[in-house]
Amino acid sequence: MLKKNGFTYIEIAIVISILGIIFSLAFPNYRLSRRTNRLYAEARKLSMDIQFMREISFSHQEETKLLFINDEAYKITRDNEEIKTVYFEAGIKKKTGPDEITFKKDGLLLSEADFFLTNYYEDIKVSANTTGKVDVKWEI
Repeated sequence: MLKKNGFTYIEIAIVISILGIIFSLAFPNYRLSRRTNRLYAEARKLSMDIQFMREISFSHQEETKLLFINDEAYKITRDNEEIKTVYFEAGIKKKTGPDEITFKKDGLLLSEADFFLTNYYEDIKVSANTTGKVDVKWEI
């Protein structure tokens, strides 16, 4: 009697073919989720910076501003002194929204602001109301 050890070439070829099909279906979804996660991370970073501005203006009793340098970067200032500059990740830009928002000395926003960030495939909205509450929502 012959003793069979291991796998035949046909069995190995079938397993490799099945794995290839699975990976080819999963890879595009992985790339899409990475792109989506990067956009969401940038929107969260912007929302946290807006909340940070509110805290500074209230605690120091000084006016703070968020100024968009261009569609890919913004800076935060306090009484015309730059606190920090932030650059979006590659491929992410501000689609629409004001070029400047200002928190008064009492920590209240002068006017409501809606920013739309995009990665050219999808958009996300960052909203700030006059009390400083910030929301991040997907736009469909």
